[in-house]
Amino acid sequence: MDVNTLTEISPQLIGTQLRAARNSINLTLQNVCTKLNFAVSTLSDIERGKRQVSSVELFRFSKLYGRPIEFFLKEQSTNSFALLLRAADETSISKNSIITFQNLCTNFVFLKNLMKVPDVSSPPDYSRQEPNLSAAEEMAETERSALGLNGQPIRDVSDLLESKRGIMIFHLPEHSDAFSGAFAA
Repeated sequence: MDVNTLTEISPQLIGTQLRAARNSINLTLQNVCTKLNFAVSTLSDIERGKRQVSSVELFRFSKLYGRPIEFFLKEQSTNSFALLLRAADETSISKNSIITFQNLCTNFVFLKNLMKVPDVSSPPDYSRQEPNLSAAEEMAETERSALGLNGQPIRDVSDLLESKRGIMIFHLPEHSDAFSGAFAA
């Protein structure tokens, strides 16, 4: 990280991201202040963007919140992770597992951008076609041809999705239903 990076980023953005990370793991201001040896007023000022954060402080927040430093330096869009975190109490999945999955996805995208890996083409949008059996058969044949299957069985679905469609498959130590439908764009 460049030495000037923190001074170039708005304290309000960093503060908002710090508050979001703290809330996502259900820590109070007092909990964080006790663990990091801050005054409550100091943390409150940081989260409101009224006080600049040092790189050492940001590193300590990163460790406590279980987030990569990059998480605090750029605006996050509302996505399926926020929905998963809200639903965590009603499912068998733990919030730590959701955060681990989000960090995996965030770090993957960061590395992909750092390495300038080109995007893989997405499949055509089939949702506008008439939903009938002949259209479904035509779509399936078009897709199998695009994937280079030529009537052959799929040997490794994960490898096929990653290499031909750019869809990364992460294997986590959770029941598969817990993350069903989760993705990062």
